[in-house]
Amino acid sequence: MRTVWIHNLGDALSNVAIVAGALAIRYTAAMWVDPVLGIAIGVMVLWSGIGILQESGHVLLEGLPRGMKLENVAASILRVRSVQEVHDIHIWTLGTDLVALSCHVRIPDMHMEESQTILKELQGVLEHDFHITHTTVQFERAGLPAESGPYMPEPAKPSNSKEAEG
Repeated sequence: MRTVWIHNLGDALSNVAIVAGALAIRYTAAMWVDPVLGIAIGVMVLWSGIGILQESGHVLLEGLPRGMKLENVAASILRVRSVQEVHDIHIWTLGTDLVALSCHVRIPDMHMEESQTILKELQGVLEHDFHITHTTVQFERAGLPAESGPYMPEPAKPSNSKEAEG
């Protein structure tokens, strides 16, 4: 949609420039105006085309949405009740407004109904905080820390005994 809008805006600006250039040539006989306008229009098309190609390439290569940090998404997932670990996180753009996520989440043993509640909460957090609407979450039984991936929860920092007393 953005590409169509940019194309139409470029056409409109080009037409205005062409009419203005024709009037300038008519009244001043400055024939150099025509090639200058042609070069300017070509540069404008090239400039807008590069941006469109970069964005299209990012979507086609399923890149991480611009401005989104994987670490922030992992931290939000870890704040959800009963989530002990998250790993194998993949986030990609499926289009201008559609972002997908897949990940593995370790939770304690529980009934399916309880895990469904955690899933709904995860989906709500991801949609609210990051506008991620297409999620695939694989639950795994909580394991030993030695089996963890890169997004284990931060270890608890030891508290200073003097601060705890005061």
